[in-house]
Amino acid sequence: MKKVVKITLILPFLLSACNDNIDIQDWFPTEYHKILYIQESGEQEVTLYNTGEDNVYTFTVCKAGSDPSLEAHVRIDVMSQSDVDVKYSNNQGVPYKIIPSETFTYEPSELTFASSDISKKVTVAINPEKLKEIMELPSEVNTRWLLPLVAVSENDSINIDKRDYTLLINDVMTLLAGFKKTGTQIINHDYTSGTFVTSVPFGLLEVTNKWDINATIKVDKNYVKEYNNNNNTNYQIPADGSYSIDENVTLSSNMQNVSINISISDFGNRKSGCFMLPIRIANISRFELSAEANLYAPIVRLLGKRLDRSGWTAEACSEEMTGEGTTGRIMDVLDGNHDNFWHTSWQSGPFCNHPNESHYAVFDTKSEHMFTQVGIIQRNNSDWGLCVQNYEVFISSDKKNWVSAGRCFAERSTDELIADITPMKGRYVKLCFLDSRRSDGQINLSEVYFYGE
Repeated sequence: MKKVVKITLILPFLLSACNDNIDIQDWFPTEYHKILYIQESGEQEVTLYNTGEDNVYTFTVCKAGSDPSLEAHVRIDVMSQSDVDVKYSNNQGVPYKIIPSETFTYEPSELTFASSDISKKVTVAINPEKLKEIMELPSEVNTRWLLPLVAVSENDSINIDKRDYTLLINDVMTLLAGFKKTGTQIINHDYTSGTFVTSVPFGLLEVTNKWDINATIKVDKNYVKEYNNNNNTNYQIPADGSYSIDENVTLSSNMQNVSINISISDFGNRKSGCFMLPIRIANISRFELSAEANLYAPIVRLLGKRLDRSGWTAEACSEEMTGEGTTGRIMDVLDGNHDNFWHTSWQSGPFCNHPNESHYAVFDTKSEHMFTQVGIIQRNNSDWGLCVQNYEVFISSDKKNWVSAGRCFAERSTDELIADITPMKGRYVKLCFLDSRRSDGQINLSEVYFYGE
């Protein structure tokens, strides 16, 4: 005769007592000399992964009681389908079925506890490939699958609240591998520093890796043309022989990621512009490639070195000396404090009343440089800041003869906005602000940087 008992008060202790070797015999009434229970009892929602190997789960059957030195015997059975219908299908209005016997094993199915035994493990193995074939049958599309195991004993007491171990199968999925960083990524590179180097991790995307996986990587030159056509860009691909990638990599079973190294050693004397080097995973030795994680396309933006502003001076068509408190001066765009800013005069005077000319600022960098980019940070004020829009850059060596290095557009953003200009040598830089987003035409700006060498 099966014996099941309900002991509610000590359930919290049973969760840890089996593995922690806690002396719990005093917790039980003397009539319960020994009692058996499953430590991980209850429902476990699981997703199976089709790895070519069985998915393995374990649970622990524990022996306790006022005299746990007694021997005991327990059997692990599969719950009957009729009991499943009563417990699940009839209550939830969804057909629940026990997974077919050919898709799983568990062992041992019978456990004998000697006087010194307090716990024993049961291992469950499910074949995901076989189960997936059954789950995908048209007649089973609405079925919820489970493996309900129950501890049974003819002679020993079992806690009725902790005798079930049920695996509820959510899905069977194929393992996917791919890049851990995907899509395009703009990376600024100081062209004066030499070779550009970056890397992207490759690995399994959803589970802990325990397999050796080989992958072959290739450059996808066609993607550059497609991207340019779709995004109205003009990114270049590095010349053959100027770049290298890890074409063959191995993800070892003791690793979660392996880095794929990418380098570009020669940009053809370019000092500005963008290069794209998209790579794809051509094939892998096992599992499947993720379509969403099979492209990494670094966009290398060439910049000069950000020039040291120490000792620089600046002047402007006007600056606000009183109306902005402790800031408003043109030199504030060189102080590195984004809370300070230059503001054209609106209260203190003299005012910029030159309708046929642009507001401007002139910077003396104290020595000759090759200028390649201009970086500005707009004033962070939604009402009065973020006003710079179109501006033109002029370069001079003597502050008399100015040559245009190009026109630039500034987005409405608080990030540093770096614009390419025609590479040009000089000492002085003039920024002429062609318009303003403000209706009163005023200009304000937080920081100004120049790049080059």
